[in-house]
Amino acid sequence: MLINGMDVYMFNPFQMKNWTEKEIADQIDYLISMIDNEADTPYGIAKNVENISNQLFLFGEVIARYVKKRNQLKDEISAESKINAYIARDEYKKENPDSKLPAMTYFEGIAEQKLVAKRNTLAELECELTRFKNAYTSAENICNAWKKLLEAIKYENGGN
Repeated sequence: MLINGMDVYMFNPFQMKNWTEKEIADQIDYLISMIDNEADTPYGIAKNVENISNQLFLFGEVIARYVKKRNQLKDEISAESKINAYIARDEYKKENPDSKLPAMTYFEGIAEQKLVAKRNTLAELECELTRFKNAYTSAENICNAWKKLLEAIKYENGGN
């Protein structure tokens, strides 16, 4: 983990995947605390841009983790739903050997009832993912605003 919060975005993503969520959260907290909202010099503004770039990298890592979890859970739910539907159908056949089988959607509905908890977990993952995507977009907008301010200062100082 970084101690001073510098140059996170230059680190190897293969190493970043070994960080815990707490380490990432601590690093984000540190970076946020280091923002200089009063920066008015090119150097101070550039440091803020670098800081926010670091935050974007960390947000991106968390987004990647949530996307992976979400996709795995979606696949698990899909597979279990299909299996549960066929199990429900087979049970119905055993319990009602002389009756006509209902439509497969009936059994799919029974299967879906068994997956409510997993679907709720999936909804929570979607919320977390959305939260981090929004944080990423917000930080990106802030970074762009700092960049525009830096350009304005350069323009006022003769364009160099």
